[in-house]
Amino acid sequence: MPRLAFENRPWSGLGVALLMLGACSPDAPEMVAPDAQTALQAPGPAQTTLTGTLTDREILEAFYQATGGPNWDDQGGWMSDLSIDNWKGVSVDATGRVQELWLVDNNLAGHIPAQLDGLDSLETLLLPLNQLSGSIPEELGNLANLEVLNLSGNQLTGSIPAELGNLDNLDELILAGNQLTGPIPAELGDLDNLGELELAWNQLTGSVPAELGNMASLTWLSLYRNRLTGSVPNELGNLASLEVLWLDENELTGSIPTALGNLGNLESLHLYYNQLTGSIPAELGNLNNLEDLLLVGNQLTGSIPSELANLDNLGVLALGDNQLTGSVPAELGGLDNLWELFLDDNKLTSIPSELGNLTNLLILAVGHNDLTNIPTQLGDLESLQVLVLSGNQLTSIPSALGDLTTLQFLTAAYNNLTSLPQELGNLDSLRYLLLNDNQLTGSIPTELGNLSRLQDLSLSGNRLTGEIPPELGKLDSLRTLELQGNQLTGSIPPELGDPGMLEVLWLDDNDLSGPIPADFVRSAFLREYVYGETLPLEYLFADNNRFSGPAPAVLDSIWLYDASYSYISLAGNELTGSVPWLPSGDIRRNYFSGCIPLSWRLEEERPRLRVNPQRTSTGGTVNLQECTSQDGAAAATAQASDGNRWRANLGDDLEEARDVALRDHAQRLRSVANPRPFKVRPWDRPKLHDSRRWPNANERRQQ
Repeated sequence: MPRLAFENRPWSGLGVALLMLGACSPDAPEMVAPDAQTALQAPGPAQTTLTGTLTDREILEAFYQATGGPNWDDQGGWMSDLSIDNWKGVSVDATGRVQELWLVDNNLAGHIPAQLDGLDSLETLLLPLNQLSGSIPEELGNLANLEVLNLSGNQLTGSIPAELGNLDNLDELILAGNQLTGPIPAELGDLDNLGELELAWNQLTGSVPAELGNMASLTWLSLYRNRLTGSVPNELGNLASLEVLWLDENELTGSIPTALGNLGNLESLHLYYNQLTGSIPAELGNLNNLEDLLLVGNQLTGSIPSELANLDNLGVLALGDNQLTGSVPAELGGLDNLWELFLDDNKLTSIPSELGNLTNLLILAVGHNDLTNIPTQLGDLESLQVLVLSGNQLTSIPSALGDLTTLQFLTAAYNNLTSLPQELGNLDSLRYLLLNDNQLTGSIPTELGNLSRLQDLSLSGNRLTGEIPPELGKLDSLRTLELQGNQLTGSIPPELGDPGMLEVLWLDDNDLSGPIPADFVRSAFLREYVYGETLPLEYLFADNNRFSGPAPAVLDSIWLYDASYSYISLAGNELTGSVPWLPSGDIRRNYFSGCIPLSWRLEEERPRLRVNPQRTSTGGTVNLQECTSQDGAAAATAQASDGNRWRANLGDDLEEARDVALRDHAQRLRSVANPRPFKVRPWDRPKLHDSRRWPNANERRQQ
């Protein structure tokens, strides 16, 4: 029978129907279901095994009842008088015996009945993506003709039966995406004909059996996301036919066996997020067919072997989050097919100019190392879309980066940058520019206003001076602008309210002064929401500046617009006059006077406005009272939302949003760049940019 490669099955209703039609014999005689009283005495000649045993029809009926048949999404003739080859997912051989049982994503629930071992002509048992529970019956080990057993994506528990090692004809054993526990049976190593073994995404424990190295026909071994311990067996180097080896996200220790360099047919090697130690074996450079090598998140030491440059077919090289030292080998610049290079979170000291030869490279991540300079040749990476330089010791970035016309993500945060090249204004495709937490001085380059596709600009935590350039108001796609923690002066340019998609504006902890411009308030808040085009500013943090004078009266009109849910923080300024009628936010530590309008009390599900305390001209503080009550304000203020908490939570949300955007973008790049799609599974096979990989700076500090 043809190989049923799970990763290539679309599982559409039409596809399954066509496959079923092709498997069914058009000449098979139609059978009439026996009644309950005569079933055992008069079995149909084409639907029985031996006299006195259950017929195939009766076994299927028992299976239907055990798996909640009445609740299946598609019952397709089951339990009817039709012959069983007309039942959904059932194919028979020339004698009418059940040959295939194929019920994918059909809402099967309950247990797998042991009686299935009576289907002794069964070659294919496909029940993935259902809600089957309980244990895998050991009786399935009696199905001597079985070639494909796929129970993936269910809720099966218990251990893997050692009896499955008796299935000499088995080609595919796929049990991934369940809740199986216990060790991997060493008996599976007896399956000489097995081509695919997938036990990923379970809760399996113990070591990887060395006996798996005996499976000479194995092309695919997937054990990722379990709780496996011990070392990677040297015997896996004997699997001469192996194309895919995924052992990632376990608790494996020890070194990477040099014997893996013998796997001449290997295309994909994933060992990331284990606890592997030692150096990267130079022998991996012998894997001429390797297309992706992922060793992220271990404790690997030493230098990157220059022999990896021999991997001519390599598309993804991910060595991040280890303890690698030294320089990146110049030889890697010869990997013409490379389109993702992840070297971040190591202790690397330099990257060679030869990396500029990687004209197909889409993603280069070298953040959080010990780099002190970036070669200008990186400006030759004509296909580059993501460049991560954050968390190093860079004092400058080359102006040649302005030639990267395809670049969409550039982060050089957490360095020691003192200035920015004006050429960054040439990056027409740029969407994310993160330069926060450096030592940038001088004014904000007006050229940044040319970045028409920019969505996120962060310059916070620097030493920038001068006024905010009104040119930033031309950034129509901008969603987040972070300028906090600098030494900016002047007022808020009215143009800053023009970007129709701006959601978050951070201006706090600067030296901004003067009145808050009414024109800015009108353009930022008093605009109607138009899906995909404009929305009111959702968050404004302008606290701890020197804004003065009365709050603009137009703030009291916010209630009449879609901005009635906006959060506005003006705390720690020098504003005077009556309390503005804001929907929510923080106006403490100003010089507001009078009483608090009763209308400031909002519905309980919304955040509240924090008013008290206010400052006095004599250097003291005063708590304003509600206009209609002598003590209501104090009680209500105690329930007001914490502006600092809102700010912290929003910062975390933005960090997460950036990570998600980067992951999503990388996935899109991967699908475009690689004509052979990554081998994935419907139970959400995580790839390189899963949230459990490459923790951001905040996550690393928390860990």
